[in-house]
Amino acid sequence: MKKGFQTIILASLLYACQTIASPSPDLDKRINIIENEMPLLSARGLLLGETTTLAARMEHYHVPGVSIAVINDYKIEWAKGFGVGDAEENDPVTPDTLFQAASISKPVTAMAALYFVEQGNLELDADVNDLLISWQVPENSFTTQEKVTLRRLLSHTAGLNKAPSSGYFKSEEIPTIQQILDGENPAHSPRWRVETVPGTQYHYSNGGFVIIAQLLMDETGKPFPEILQETVFDPLNMTASTFENPLPPEYRYPAASAYGKWGQPIYGKWLVYPEMSAAGLWTTPTDLALFTNEIMLSWNGRSNKVLSREMVNQMLTSHADDVPDMSPFNLDYGLGWYLWNLGNHSYFVHGGDNPEGFQSIVIGLPEKGWGVVIMTNGVNGSSLYFEILYQIASAYGFLPSLRTLAMIGYLIFLILFVLIIWLIAHLVRLIWFKKTDLPENSKKKSVVSQYRRIFFLIILVAIILSAIAYYFSLEIITAMAAGPSSAPSQSLEALGMIERGNLFAQHGMIEEAISAYAEAEIIEPEVNISASDLDILCWNGSLWGHAEDVLSACNRAVELAPDNAGIVDSRGLARALTGDYAGAIEDFTVFVEWCEKTGGDEYYKNLRVYWISELKSGRNPFDEATLMKLR
Repeated sequence: MKKGFQTIILASLLYACQTIASPSPDLDKRINIIENEMPLLSARGLLLGETTTLAARMEHYHVPGVSIAVINDYKIEWAKGFGVGDAEENDPVTPDTLFQAASISKPVTAMAALYFVEQGNLELDADVNDLLISWQVPENSFTTQEKVTLRRLLSHTAGLNKAPSSGYFKSEEIPTIQQILDGENPAHSPRWRVETVPGTQYHYSNGGFVIIAQLLMDETGKPFPEILQETVFDPLNMTASTFENPLPPEYRYPAASAYGKWGQPIYGKWLVYPEMSAAGLWTTPTDLALFTNEIMLSWNGRSNKVLSREMVNQMLTSHADDVPDMSPFNLDYGLGWYLWNLGNHSYFVHGGDNPEGFQSIVIGLPEKGWGVVIMTNGVNGSSLYFEILYQIASAYGFLPSLRTLAMIGYLIFLILFVLIIWLIAHLVRLIWFKKTDLPENSKKKSVVSQYRRIFFLIILVAIILSAIAYYFSLEIITAMAAGPSSAPSQSLEALGMIERGNLFAQHGMIEEAISAYAEAEIIEPEVNISASDLDILCWNGSLWGHAEDVLSACNRAVELAPDNAGIVDSRGLARALTGDYAGAIEDFTVFVEWCEKTGGDEYYKNLRVYWISELKSGRNPFDEATLMKLR
């Protein structure tokens, strides 16, 4: 729902940057605009130019901390932290505070991989199985047609399956890279495999970058964090960056803690991402600004600390056109970066989304040497950083204020509204004079005069109605973009406890999840534990060996959403694992019928058909290996 608003802001930002004016030298004024003059996202606020503070927007989104770095004319012009990195310890965010960069890890990994290509150690277009030593991409009918190459891994065109990097609690056993690639316990993700013919389509895959990490380790014989330290961090003087996961003790003090949708602390302060190359980077906006600036300088032939100009040009050349990640805008994907081409100008951008509390964005405009890095430690950080990004562009004179845009929008709305009314009135006039006998010229003039008075009255009414319609339309749009809200009857603490329970369930900590839901109901007896929340507990509880413990939650979820085939399907799994084969068959049949009716995924439908067949024969198809795959 918010995605469209955010992409509109980003599109406006990138388009406006094509005509960048000379920025004001008043740096303190720029920072003050960002810190104290954020637009108030409401119809009244935008139309009247009311403002609020960055601190208020952070509180609105339940984001405790934000850190920003801005590049201007190929130099880091300023970097500043806002809020707190750890609310419990009241640690303020400073430019030295570390954040998880999430998927922004990918372009950093890409730079290291391309370094080895330039050194002649790796080939972009060779079959990676000819380069890998300790692991191999499983061969199948797709890989016999085309091979998985480093270029395709870097551009998400290798045909690999898509699975999220869910992270691991510090108390969990952390899998090795090979366990992650093979989908072996204790890995949460399935085995990485090729699902489409390599080179034929874009398919975003964290697994592709995990394979790249294994490739670099096989090539050098060194741990992945050490490789990145030597090839990227040291040459660029990125002294506050590491791919070490879990985070070493020496980095703990400057590291921010993660916070959930309702501002509650994530259990254990943050999660561990052993898929380091895809999601495991810890860094600061200043360090990422150094990295971003090096890309821009190299693109201009002004630096080659890691990569040559020619290699950076390959990095920022489209290898996958019109990717769907930010539809309806036409983004391409290069080697590690999203690319946005507008006219004769090219921008590179990448977001970072670790769904358990860290959200970030990096954007660079190499022709102008301008860029922004924003990092946050809250789940709602993406909504916040789009507001900040727009405000930074406004502070630098790249974009008009949102109030100006709102007024322009009203004028366009008014013109269209009046035009529609005029066309309707003109059509009525034509029909009226065609059907009315007016032999006397004086009578005709009288009718025309009366018609004109009525027409101007209609225009006046149209202006008033258009103003009202635009006001409420703007109110709806700003409400959609305004972030999470809580009903007055519901405690944020209780809602946060439900979110924590969901996270526990997804990590197989079922007893802890049940306790969290129970605590939420103690905090707020009327709190809404939704069918979706209960379904998370039902499905994951069954997968992790607690089917009997969660069966009541499964039944309650179905009572709340009896027409939801997915929720009924989850109960089917719990029923099968508790010996109720007849009930399981009934529930799985509902899911199969829903797939047939809606054209649902054929793979999942056929899987349920197989389960039903096995259960009817008295056999339980859910052995440990099957449950592991379903996790």
